[in-house]
Amino acid sequence: MLRKIVLSLLVLAMVSISISVSAADYPRVRIDGEFVYMQDQQAVIVDGRTLVPLRAVMEHLGFNVEWEQAPLNRARLTKPGFNITVTIGRETMAVNGENITLDVPAKIMNDRTLVPLRAISEATGMLVEWDGINFIVDVQTTPSEITANPPTSNAPPTYAETRSSIVLTNERITDQQLTEWKVEYRMLGGANEFELEVVRLINVERLSYGLSPLAIDEDLMMAARFKSQEMDDLDYYSHDSPVYGGSQGIPRLFGIDRVGENLARNATPENVVNAWINSPGHRATFLVPTLEFIGIGVVGHSGGRGTYTTMMVN
Repeated sequence: MLRKIVLSLLVLAMVSISISVSAADYPRVRIDGEFVYMQDQQAVIVDGRTLVPLRAVMEHLGFNVEWEQAPLNRARLTKPGFNITVTIGRETMAVNGENITLDVPAKIMNDRTLVPLRAISEATGMLVEWDGINFIVDVQTTPSEITANPPTSNAPPTYAETRSSIVLTNERITDQQLTEWKVEYRMLGGANEFELEVVRLINVERLSYGLSPLAIDEDLMMAARFKSQEMDDLDYYSHDSPVYGGSQGIPRLFGIDRVGENLARNATPENVVNAWINSPGHRATFLVPTLEFIGIGVVGHSGGRGTYTTMMVN
């Protein structure tokens, strides 16, 4: 089965230090209205400043990233008009040859390089805002586009744009229809913001138990979306599909042998994951140490039946 991991691996380094954080301490980073997915190392707050994984965030901000290993242990960030050098443990960074003092220096955590987001963003003309209620760092690469009321994570996304136009019925989908469904899934952009946020929150919970994060798998993502759409189209809410049988029926349709599955009908990613965390049986589904991959599929119904979320893991 095709394994497609959405994000590249973060930079490895030879030096490590220990910073104690809890799952609730992980802020989210939103750049120009789009959340940045961080897989095996979350952003952290140290002494009131947000440090973010080097490549996951800096490349999203348009920087070319080069890492110079020990004994230098420094990152070079370049983009048109800017040349930045950030050195692990140093309280200054060089921006176009000028040293700028940092409140918190870059650090190594869990063998990953973390750099100060606000300092780098503001030094290159971006605007940074902190949403303390929702624990979000908002970065605008074009400050003039900032609005007085930026979107919050509590507002559920619109699903009309990520829902397949192929209506699922009480008859099995044909091979041709399934191919068209997959093509449309990709044309609509693949995973949406809600789905990626559920993945992030699941991985935060796994990290709090000392477990490795789960990687996104496209086949699992599509199977989970298909399951949610079928529940909506056929107006049911159960692990058993009226068309494909038990919980393994739809995964087999996508070439997946065995999955663990959770369902939810909550309105926000936070409510979905909290409901699973607060249920021992649902929590156990994604806390199996040997799990490697995850798929999340969300479909919202315009007729008022709510939001269907499916998680598949293996």
